[in-house]
Amino acid sequence: DNIALSFLSVLECQDLNWHSFQLYHYVEKDLALPKNYLSLCYNSKTEVIALIIDYFNRQMIVNSQASSLSSLNTGLKITKLLQSRFSTMSNFKKAVKKLFEFLSFPGNTSIAIKSMWNTCDLIWHHAGDQSTDYNYYSKRLILMSIYLPSLLFFLQDNSDNSKETMEFIEKKISKKKN
Repeated sequence: DNIALSFLSVLECQDLNWHSFQLYHYVEKDLALPKNYLSLCYNSKTEVIALIIDYFNRQMIVNSQASSLSSLNTGLKITKLLQSRFSTMSNFKKAVKKLFEFLSFPGNTSIAIKSMWNTCDLIWHHAGDQSTDYNYYSKRLILMSIYLPSLLFFLQDNSDNSKETMEFIEKKISKKKN
């Protein structure tokens, strides 16, 4: 988690992006790692991005476990999980925006789709979904159709604690249930 947090912090504070050669240097300096250490550990930026997305996924689960999902219906579980994810990301909004921009490039869209699928799969898993038929796929695709607009809304949301994003998620989930 320290490496993911350091990348997020450096992207948040420095005027760097994913294409900057100095990005690894700043993170190595931040973590007191030897020069070129990260280049040896991570063969590509996509591996670092996967690390960061995995960090957000783990934090989403940890934070939502604290609020106890077991007593909620499925729609509320999914809402709380999504809100937990965006709440975690709100601490690094500038970095998330840079990450989203990088994943928007044509060569990176497959990584973006795969990571979004994995996030939606994780959400459904923790909401208690056990389907194995076509519903398994349709539920995740429907959730992706909620997640992506929520992410876009989140990136331009300037409200306190991303309150408007949390309300947006509730409305999107409510519409899909009806």
